[in-house]
Amino acid sequence: MLYARTFIFNCRTTTYYVSINIFSHWFFWVFL
Repeated sequence: MLYARTFIFNCRTTTYYVSINIFSHWFFWVFL
C-alpha cells in the first residue's frame, strides 16, 4: 500500500517537473 502510494506520488511529481520544464522552455523561446 505504501509502495503504491509512493509510486503514485513519484508519477505525479515527475509529471509536475516535466510540465515545469516544458513551460519554461516554451516561455524562453516565445520571449527570446
